[in-house]
Amino acid sequence: MTKHIILKESEIQRQIIDYLRLKGWFVVINETYSQTVYATKGIPDLIAVKKHVMFPTHPHLNTSYPRTLWIEVKRVGTDQSENQRIFQENL
Repeated sequence: MTKHIILKESEIQRQIIDYLRLKGWFVVINETYSQTVYATKGIPDLIAVKKHVMFPTHPHLNTSYPRTLWIEVKRVGTDQSENQRIFQENL
């Protein structure tokens, strides 16, 4: 029988950060425990930015564009909070 390892969200997040940084992305980590009452509720765990991304759908264009990823890390079996769903809808 195969035993599946369930990773903590922090372990999954670390793997995502390491991968994105290896691929040249600038990654901002949202430290939720330090948020004040003025912080935006539901903001994702990670924001990743890459200055120059070529769009493969337009190979004839010799132009790159900045790209931003908003990443909410969840373990298997967990769901977004209501604030996270609202934030996602507002993007």
